[in-house]
Amino acid sequence: MYSTNLTDSQWEGINKFFDIKRKRKYSLRAIINGILYIAKSGAQWALLPKDFPPHGIVHYYFMTWRKSGIWQTILLDYIKKFRIKHNQNSEPTVIVIDSQSIKNSERGVQDKGFDGHKRIKGRKRHVATDSNGRLISCIVGPANEHDLKAGMRLIDQVQELDLPNVKFIVADGAYCSLVAWAKKKYGIEIQISIQIKEKKFIPVAHRWKVERFISWMMWSRRLSRDYELNIESSEAWVLVCGIRNLLRFF
Repeated sequence: MYSTNLTDSQWEGINKFFDIKRKRKYSLRAIINGILYIAKSGAQWALLPKDFPPHGIVHYYFMTWRKSGIWQTILLDYIKKFRIKHNQNSEPTVIVIDSQSIKNSERGVQDKGFDGHKRIKGRKRHVATDSNGRLISCIVGPANEHDLKAGMRLIDQVQELDLPNVKFIVADGAYCSLVAWAKKKYGIEIQISIQIKEKKFIPVAHRWKVERFISWMMWSRRLSRDYELNIESSEAWVLVCGIRNLLRFF
């Protein structure tokens, strides 16, 4: 029994998204446990412990569910459950966005670049959370991609989700060029938080929530560096991390 394994109540809540009626040699619960283990431990697929189904099977399902978009569907469902559980409207009206430049592995990585500001060669994750700091969506691109272009893609993606009540976005100065574009295209107000230049740490209203999620990502060793060949897998692992973060409340 690993600490990353789903509890009975968590499995009861999540199994509706999967075809559990069809007979399989390996249970879907065990396969998901294997994916969660990889996310937390950062182990290579081939080093997945023998307590789980064969790593090839677990990897196959991870890729299949990545392509089907099921991770995003599960994440949105648990976002709504979490908000209702905390006496909030199921639909968020405010989202917070921020980015994180992350080093990549050296071999076989596509879509990478150099972030001259952070001096990091790799990729950049752009994440959107609700006002609680719980992940809603994520896009990944090369580290040298301009925040304006990436921010547009992120907001477009959020708008494609079933979140009709989003009216406000909180962001830092890197996204200031999005203000007029978002207002014209979607009627969304973007509030740019002003950087406070002090020697001591001062949390900026709302912004600290998305930064907290970024720090949570680092608790998952699979996300401590970008090891993925393509950006779709990178995005999927961030979504898995967001789901794992919410599952502990149920």
